[in-house]
Amino acid sequence: MRNFSFGKFTGNNDYVEGDLAREPKPKLSIAASYNYNALALRNGGQLGTDLYSATNMQNLHLDILFKYKGFAFYNEFCERISDKSVTADVTGTKFSSVYVGVGNLTQISYLFKNNYEVAARYAFIAPFSSVYANADYPTVNLNREEHLHVGVTKYIVGHRLKVQANVTYNTKRNIQAVTSTSKLGVFFQIELGI
Repeated sequence: MRNFSFGKFTGNNDYVEGDLAREPKPKLSIAASYNYNALALRNGGQLGTDLYSATNMQNLHLDILFKYKGFAFYNEFCERISDKSVTADVTGTKFSSVYVGVGNLTQISYLFKNNYEVAARYAFIAPFSSVYANADYPTVNLNREEHLHVGVTKYIVGHRLKVQANVTYNTKRNIQAVTSTSKLGVFFQIELGI
């Protein structure tokens, strides 16, 4: 993680999404990571469902965080590629796939002086055509997903004790069939940390 000429964040304020420190000067952090998982036997690399044969996976992650006087902007981008995004059993009738594609998460928030925060978040994952329009494996069909969240948080003791309420709207798009399903949800939670 690299902190630019704006200087260091207050305390650990660069490790959380909201601007709990209400940074008095603009703060910016940019990070990138890459990993290569050779001969992975699970669809998440070391975790996930077993694959029928080994594959090599590459993951790229980029993120940016900006904070100033209660305002916070966060964006995270991911991409996964694989040598074999679909593997088949010896009979060729069962398949296991790696979710190859891109994903992005963007969040903006504002923390008021009374420690109430309003936030909006949009995230999506989009598969590459090798896992939804693969001529060799036409039954493999991974979906695109989109998530929109709008919420309010009351921080009582920083991130250790907070109360949150969110409205969510989630869509799953079947790219192959050109259909989608959506659902609206509301959730309330109290988070207790150590």
